[in-house]
Amino acid sequence: MRCPKRLLWAREPLPMLFRVLVAGAFAGFWTWMTLLIVTAFDQWPDTLLQPTVLSVGAAVAVVPPPRAITDPVREEGIQGQVVRLRRLWTGSRGDGGAKYAYRCVVDEGRGREIKALETGSSLWHTLSEGDQVRARVGVELGWISEIEVTARRGIGRNATTAPTSTGSAFRRTSARSGFPSPPGTSPGPMPGVPRGTALGTPPGVSPGLPETTRPVRLRHEYPDAVTTSAGGAAGADRVSDPGTVVRLAESALRQGQYNEALRHVATLPADASLPAELAWRLGRVLHQQGEFEGAESLYERAAADAGDTGADQAQLLAGRSAARWARGDRTRARSLADEAVRAAEQSRDDAALAAAYLARALAAFSEGDRAANEHAYARAFAAAERAGDTGLQLRIRSNVGSRLVEEGRLREAVDALTEAIRLGEGASQQTLLALALHNRAEAWLGLSDLNAARADADRALTLWQREGSPLAAFGLLMIARVHLTRGSAWQATAAYREALAMAEPDGNAQVVAQAWAGLARTCYADDPAEAARYAELSLTLPSAAGPVTGELAAGWVALCSGDTASAARYAADVRSEAGRRRDPAGLAEAMELAALAAHRGDPAAVPGRPAARRAAGLVEAAAVWADTGNEVALATNALLRARHAGDRLSEDVAWQRLHRLGVCDDAWHIAGPLAAIGPPPVPEVAVQTLGHLAVLLSGTPVPPAGWQSRKARELVKVLVGQLGRPVTRTALAALLWPQTPPEVANRRLSVLISTVRAVLDPARRHPANRFLVTDPSSVRLNTENVVLDTVRFHDAACAAIAADAAVEGGRDTAAGVDVVARLEVVVGMYTGDFGDDGELTGEWSERPRAAFAELHRDVVRTLARRCLRLGRCDAAAGWYLRLIGEDGYDESAHLGLVTALSAAGRHGEARRRYRDYAKRMHEIDVRPVPFPTT
Repeated sequence: MRCPKRLLWAREPLPMLFRVLVAGAFAGFWTWMTLLIVTAFDQWPDTLLQPTVLSVGAAVAVVPPPRAITDPVREEGIQGQVVRLRRLWTGSRGDGGAKYAYRCVVDEGRGREIKALETGSSLWHTLSEGDQVRARVGVELGWISEIEVTARRGIGRNATTAPTSTGSAFRRTSARSGFPSPPGTSPGPMPGVPRGTALGTPPGVSPGLPETTRPVRLRHEYPDAVTTSAGGAAGADRVSDPGTVVRLAESALRQGQYNEALRHVATLPADASLPAELAWRLGRVLHQQGEFEGAESLYERAAADAGDTGADQAQLLAGRSAARWARGDRTRARSLADEAVRAAEQSRDDAALAAAYLARALAAFSEGDRAANEHAYARAFAAAERAGDTGLQLRIRSNVGSRLVEEGRLREAVDALTEAIRLGEGASQQTLLALALHNRAEAWLGLSDLNAARADADRALTLWQREGSPLAAFGLLMIARVHLTRGSAWQATAAYREALAMAEPDGNAQVVAQAWAGLARTCYADDPAEAARYAELSLTLPSAAGPVTGELAAGWVALCSGDTASAARYAADVRSEAGRRRDPAGLAEAMELAALAAHRGDPAAVPGRPAARRAAGLVEAAAVWADTGNEVALATNALLRARHAGDRLSEDVAWQRLHRLGVCDDAWHIAGPLAAIGPPPVPEVAVQTLGHLAVLLSGTPVPPAGWQSRKARELVKVLVGQLGRPVTRTALAALLWPQTPPEVANRRLSVLISTVRAVLDPARRHPANRFLVTDPSSVRLNTENVVLDTVRFHDAACAAIAADAAVEGGRDTAAGVDVVARLEVVVGMYTGDFGDDGELTGEWSERPRAAFAELHRDVVRTLARRCLRLGRCDAAAGWYLRLIGEDGYDESAHLGLVTALSAAGRHGEARRRYRDYAKRMHEIDVRPVPFPTT
């Protein structure tokens, strides 16, 4: 088979007309230019040469267009067998979806070389490899305008020997619109993989499919070059003896030419029986390619032949079980798996035992029986090791890693999948290595290592794309989930849509359902109605791992839209399903959904859920997240609990923690816990005086021209420095106008108070005392309605120092880490000394300035000591250096720095710093203490 370049071949005629016109003009122009340059050095007269040059260039330019113009009227009829169907990615559409070219190879049995032809998507999706067809093809461009299937075979990409109404209905609707069929033709149970992807394929062939996959049409396994001869598939068409055809297929199978063997078998009648070994080995090939109907038909054709050995019978039963399981028939899959185990144990063949126990593990997985699943995988892996089948070992390790991910045992999953990746690095086929990388990316994502997750997801996607595998949709899905966790809504939406575009033509319900659920969450902020529709669609495709992903998406969209009753119902359903399947992540998220639904909903609609009970649900969810090691989810939960308790400091700590983990501000707009509670409210009035004065009205700074006088700013600073405590009118008048008689100063103060009120409430929408409270004797800022940075810093610093004292002497490392986070946030609140712009001087500014600066130093000192106790010596040294930079004679800071450097093993620097300390102490006549010990 030969695939010419797509410049002028395998193109639709009418759109091709513009392309060939451009190509002709380009070729003619450069031919003309080349001749001009060549003839410029000759002696011929210009009058003779110029027309010749133009004529040659024009002749070259008119050569390509007739090919496109005459192609529709120069079609020829061909008749033969479809030997290959392939879809090529050619770029992206304007809406972000993928564009494809659809190629078809028809073998007429005339020669050794066959050209690949091209057709439209609607015709291509009606074909199957192995079909006998008649077609009309353009001679010049190789475009199939008409094609008719004269006979179908039971093997192939779209085989119809035993079609199911659910499968074919889903393929029709997905190819047309991407949405499920109406009631009565909707797809039946099709498993999905909300967390992790496992391989449900019998052993034998390296390329793999996810454990819980429905029929996915793989077309990438056929070789790019196929030579037909008397001994090939074309020759088999002329062989009338079925026994000879079977021997040809067995010969190709022994040489590892699986696709050649399949083409031989395709020439046999659909009801012809096959030897057991040939049937189950070729059945695996089709199963690996996602052709579950064709694989099952091969297994059934060997049913009359019990096989030469019990091992063959066990392999057949295991293959049939895996095919039934992949198509959603759990009951039949279980019975066939049990029969396979009995046959394999009687045969005592290790390869058969591995296949049979793998089938039993899959059946146990779909039933939610984790213990049986783990036991079967252990038996399968031991048998695969004895058989020396590294491919099967890799497959089982990937499956086990997927199960561990779903169970929340993420560290164990990383270890298991790292070993699987080590095995896969040397494998000839890279699809299983891609699968292991994909599952490890899932584990890294659960552990909140977003960079590692993205790296593994990118590599898995690259390997799948290199193999031309539709499983690349899983790689895109994982990348979308990483973006979703980061809070990058636009990037997540783009990746979800690309995954949909790749999965829908193949009917890959796993990716489609998860992408719909993801789009429901990312599209909520822009179009809540569209988000609700996506959430509903995600629930139309049942999953072998349960509807956890879809129901959580629907629950969060409902809660963010104000439908607390539906959110609570979804939460209850997810709690039940996740608990049954040992899905801790789904269980924890469901508890958070239930708690927030109860908090926002009508108490009458969700009775019996007092505030203490809601908080207990959040605390229990936090314990689950801590057990799994999901730092992003744990920080999000801490933010939820802080908002519930009204603890603004803890909320700031949690948000800073999310920022450090890589979560961005757009996370507030993705349907989930953060969107359900919303970002912190912007205060009506906020005053900042640590550093330069700034007054913000609903987040907008008051411009300098809005103050009308400098005295108004000084009054605000004085009141802020008192932390909301009242100041007498007499004291304010004397401070602001020290040389003015008291009567005049008091009148000016009254005018100034009116000026400040006009600045804080320019539209005069509120009572006069809402922001600035006055009485006949005093003035103060109302801290209930005015947010003061000095108050926030003072209260947060005192609370953080008290929290550090509470864990003093304890051995709870987690509590110490939490204290460090709180202290770091408090340090960040101190943006400068109080009133640092120099407008206000004297005792009224110096006293609060010194108090806030000293409190800031206490916080930094406490933070340095806590870091040193936790073994963060370098961080402690940095904080001590900050203290020394502010006060070079701070003895405790010098000694702390020396201790931290010594503990970090930086002994030479510790000695130099000790000499600096001693020198400083001598300057103020203080005797230095001896060199501190660690």
